[in-house]
Amino acid sequence: MIRAGSRNNNKRPVAGAPHSGAPMPRDPFPQSPFPEDMASQAVSELQAFRALESRSSKKRKKKRITLAVALVLALAVGAGAWFAIPVLLAPPVLETAPITDVVVRGTFEDVITSNGSLAAAEQVTITPEVTGTVLEIRVNEGDTVEKGQLLFIIENKDLDSQVDAAQRTLNSAYLGSDMAVQARDDARRMAGNAWQSYQDLKAQVEAARGEAAAKGEAFDEASAKRELDAALQAAQAADSATVSAQQQIDSALLQVEEAQANLEKAKALLDKRSVFAPISGQVIAQNIERGMDLKTLAESGKSPLQIVDRSKMSVTLNVNEADILKLSVGQEASVTFAALPEYTATATVTRIAPLASGNGSGGSGGAIGSGGGGSVVSYPVELTIEQPDPRLKIGMTASAQIAVKQIKNVLLVNSLAIQYQGFDTVVFVLDAKGEASPVVISVIEDNGNIAAVEGAIKEGDTIVLSNMGGPVAGGQKEGAAVVTISR
Repeated sequence: MIRAGSRNNNKRPVAGAPHSGAPMPRDPFPQSPFPEDMASQAVSELQAFRALESRSSKKRKKKRITLAVALVLALAVGAGAWFAIPVLLAPPVLETAPITDVVVRGTFEDVITSNGSLAAAEQVTITPEVTGTVLEIRVNEGDTVEKGQLLFIIENKDLDSQVDAAQRTLNSAYLGSDMAVQARDDARRMAGNAWQSYQDLKAQVEAARGEAAAKGEAFDEASAKRELDAALQAAQAADSATVSAQQQIDSALLQVEEAQANLEKAKALLDKRSVFAPISGQVIAQNIERGMDLKTLAESGKSPLQIVDRSKMSVTLNVNEADILKLSVGQEASVTFAALPEYTATATVTRIAPLASGNGSGGSGGAIGSGGGGSVVSYPVELTIEQPDPRLKIGMTASAQIAVKQIKNVLLVNSLAIQYQGFDTVVFVLDAKGEASPVVISVIEDNGNIAAVEGAIKEGDTIVLSNMGGPVAGGQKEGAAVVTISR
């Protein structure tokens, strides 16, 4: 039997051990000489150590497994790359297929397209001709006004003083002219009296001469001559005084006219204290308020009011030099707006600038379908829209199309289908077998996208587009174009 106090109380006898009558072997786990609590503590510490050692062993094993998996994946990726490189570096397989279009009959149009921004056809900045303070404002921003409507009133006491001074000057001039007229009239009376005295004296002299002759007495001619000369000089002096008086009148009347002009000018400035609308339209900016000094506002670079006439609107385009000679004043244009895609406005070319606006990167789109970049010389072209949609607002982006040529009922082909063989212009037409043969044509007009042509082709023919690159495909005539597809 197992002795009490052994290490394992449940331990069974070892197979083959002597029977109970034989002497028992020595206990391999003799009772510890230490107290029982100290033995239990040692056993606990040993068990904890073995548990820690087991966990560390599991972590090392897991780490080794992770490294092994990573190594296998790296080898797999490398092998894949090794086999993929030749595939990636290999040239693509090329297949060719013709790009075709169909001949149609319709209307050819050469259209110039360009973008611009919407502006009012007429816009005015209200700048008063007189300064002062704002006494009264009759409109507000956003109001619609009529031409001649009172906008605001300015107070300026200096203008009142100028009118009063001009009126006093005019009154004085009138008084001076009246006095000059009175002086002239007096001079005329004096001249008349002087001439009458001369005539009377002359008659008296004649009578005295006759009486002396009748009596046979001598007549004192010298004395008579002296008296007549004196009377004549007095009459002539009176005439001179009359002329001088008339000159005084003329001078006084000039002063009256000048004073009258100054008064009218002062009154005109006084009237300009009331500011009226020069056009009918809408007030889009208001920078004044009651009591504001207009001089201070002007120094700030602002204007009291701005008015735009929305009954007409304009779009300014930049058309390149290749297209500008196709345009003329009066041509019709269609204008669309990004903000109102459902609305198309009819406009008229109203101005073509005689000078280029400088070099820029293409203000005009040219014919529809044309492309290209680089700098081109452009000319401003103004379009006017009569009776525009009230929803339009200044500054909206506008796109204009101007049809510069139109040919009705003509054969139309894609411009890319046109090729040249020697002196002939041809297109390649596909037959029922899919073979392309050149057909000579004449180009009537070409807008870079669609060409109006005539020749031995007909509506519905299938034609091959040119300039697409790639080799000639089997079943096609030499010179037929194909497109190269890479995959």
